[in-house]
Amino acid sequence: MKTRGLGASIYLAVLIIGMIVLTGCAGGGKETPSANHFEAGGVSFDYPGTWETVSPSSQYAIVTIADSQVKTIWIAVEKRAIPAGYTLKGFNDELVIGMKPAQVISGTFPTIAGVTACETVFKTDDSQVKVVNLEKDGNMYTILCSAPATAFANAQTSFNKVINSFKFQ
Repeated sequence: MKTRGLGASIYLAVLIIGMIVLTGCAGGGKETPSANHFEAGGVSFDYPGTWETVSPSSQYAIVTIADSQVKTIWIAVEKRAIPAGYTLKGFNDELVIGMKPAQVISGTFPTIAGVTACETVFKTDDSQVKVVNLEKDGNMYTILCSAPATAFANAQTSFNKVINSFKFQ
């Protein structure tokens, strides 16, 4: 008698596990793409599949995207004509100063999309920001990445997905 009860319990457990596996594998849950692709305004890049486009952050914005769960984590890609007499570094420095950084953390010159870029990371009163400027064909392209200071380190994977896949069209 006890073995019959044990066999029924095992059968029931296998049945429940099988249903869970089938439901998960058959699309019972919502799948999110690992990346979305953006292409417009002379640029293209990939961005996290859980992010979405939002209202532009400035008059120069080609696009602004944000984490769909945490709207305070966002990236804006901007394009503007280079003012006469400006260098890449001069433009970058003036843009950063205009954002009133409380503390500049780093400044580097990485190669992105085949051109030398100027990257500055700084803190404001409530956020941390990464600004990447690239010059191409008389235009300055700016990638602004922003997150609350407490979430900035964790947002780097998302920021780098955009920056590392950024291309001129």
